[in-house]
This record gives sequence, structure tokens and C-alpha cells, in this order.
Amino acid sequence: MADLATLQQQLNSDPVLRAQFMKEPASFLQMAGLQVLPAQAQKLKESFTSLTSKHANSNPGFIVVSIGGR
Repeated sequence: MADLATLQQQLNSDPVLRAQFMKEPASFLQMAGLQVLPAQAQKLKESFTSLTSKHANSNPGFIVVSIGGR
């Protein structure tokens, strides 16, 4: 089972993991041991597609990942 604090630290410190997460967030979370329902997976995909298209030119290479409101 995934520890969300550890997962957050890994995503914030490892650009390769962060890129994987941004590309396929639901698959990444499932591989980390979290259950992601199909509706949640679709919502994540839509959210990240929207996020990356809106901020593509603002600050490439810098993404803050926050889990649980931290």
C-alpha cells in the first residue's frame, strides 16, 4: 500500500517519476498501490490535460505536486 507522504516526496524530488505521473496520473497511482476507479481515472486525465495545456508556457519543468492539501 502506498504512503501518500512518501509518494509526494518522490514526485517532488524525482523529475522522471513526476513526468510519468503527469503523463498518466491514474496508471501511476495504481502502480503505487492506490485504487483508482474508471470515473476517477477519466477525471484525472481531463484535469491534467487541462492543467498542462493552460500552463505549458508559464514555467516548464516546475510542477508542485500536493497530496492531501499539503
